[in-house]
Amino acid sequence: MESLCPYYWVFPKTVHGGQKKLTDMMFMKTKDIHDESDKLVMSKFTLSLSNKDTYFRAIGMFYLVYKDVLRILELNMDTDQRLASLKPFIGPLLTSRVQRFEFDLEHHFGPLWRNHLDHNIVEEYLLHLSKVKTPILLVPYFYHLSLALLAGGQTIRKLVNRAFFDVSTLVFEYPGIKRFEMKAKFKERVNALLIEPNEIGFFLQESKHVFELNNSMVSRFQVNSSIAADFVQVCVIILASPEFHSLAAIFFGMYQIWCVVIE
Repeated sequence: MESLCPYYWVFPKTVHGGQKKLTDMMFMKTKDIHDESDKLVMSKFTLSLSNKDTYFRAIGMFYLVYKDVLRILELNMDTDQRLASLKPFIGPLLTSRVQRFEFDLEHHFGPLWRNHLDHNIVEEYLLHLSKVKTPILLVPYFYHLSLALLAGGQTIRKLVNRAFFDVSTLVFEYPGIKRFEMKAKFKERVNALLIEPNEIGFFLQESKHVFELNNSMVSRFQVNSSIAADFVQVCVIILASPEFHSLAAIFFGMYQIWCVVIE
């Protein structure tokens, strides 16, 4: 059974009379904006599949965010025992992701891949991370960003490999790791964190900020290609994808992409 946060009395009760876990509260706090973010990110991401350089610029954008979250967590690992309790997960979910981002980017752009990173587009995001009140409040970023790859990585990898030939997709791969088991253990460890009563409000607010910052960053990401060619190509990718197996999902996916194209 998953461990409950010791400060359970600050959490509202569930409909079953028990106490809500921290990850449940994060889910409820972010549900609406999470859905909005999923649509925006997947629409823009799918549109980026019309051009390799555009796709890897998008990958580079998220690489800079993952790298900074990792940097700050590692700086504070030895001074906060709560962060130290997450150390077994930082390796496979964050450190190796950053390394795999770098491999994928270098595989495409070559030795000078860092010259292709757009630091301006992540400036707002990284500035916010630097101003987070205490290191423990970075856990929502670690949590949500990690689950995004764990849950959606396989689907994204399939779409990328369908759109392009000879590209590296290591960042979406977890060799030797059972993703669903890792996800369950990670959530259990997050639920066991000793979150102080005066921290919970800030913690949940940062959970929401993850998606607000993602949306802001992705909205500013420019896709510079022929509108008609982009739309036709990404529709073909969607139509050929078993991930969009229902007719409703196909048309919804097309609609979301077209909304991004005509912005």
